[in-house]
Order: sequence, then C-alpha cells, then structure tokens
Amino acid sequence: MSKLPDSEIEQWVLREIDLTTRGSREICVLSHNAVVTLRGTVKSNDQKWAIDRAAQIAKGVLCVINDIKVELFAKSSATDVKEKSAWKRRPRIPPHPPANVQSPSRRNVKSASGQ
Repeated sequence: MSKLPDSEIEQWVLREIDLTTRGSREICVLSHNAVVTLRGTVKSNDQKWAIDRAAQIAKGVLCVINDIKVELFAKSSATDVKEKSAWKRRPRIPPHPPANVQSPSRRNVKSASGQ
C-alpha cells in the first residue's frame, strides 16, 4: 500500500497527465488505496493510452483502472455528421449463390405425367 494519501496521489496523477498530454481536460481521476480510476472522454485511442501511461508513472500509484471512453466521431460540421450517419444506413447486399447450385425446388422434380 502506498504511504501517500489518496488526494495527493490524485494530484500527482493530474500533474503527470497535464505534463504528458496537453488538452485532456475531460478526465476524472479517483484514487482509493492507491488504485487510480480514470474516467472521461477523449478523441483518440492514442490519447487514452497516453493518459493511462502517465497515470501509471505518477508518484504513489499502485494500479490504474482505465475507464476512459473514445469518441466515435469528433464534433464536426453538420455535413460531416450526415455523411458519417449515412455509412451506418447503407444496406448490405447479400452474396449471390454460385451459378452451378440448383435451388431446392428444382431438385428431384418429377413431372405430373409420371415420367
């Protein structure tokens, strides 16, 4: 167990995050018995893991729980949002069956005349 109080560990983590990654203002740091939990939202996976590494090297930290979420789409103009939402609604075209496969209704069909 760390000898530092949790409030001081939180301050060390925040300082290390601020030194390592600039512009990460939406991060919440909680410490309980030197186990640090990171919460918030960032714009990229690179930022998420940079914050995680910064928290791990901060003074007094024993373990880091990374609950940081990555924004799927950064805030952008209305036209970009319309284009990106159209990607989700694009219909999926089913694959065509091979040409040499007969449909089940045509297999073993005997004529009505008994031949």
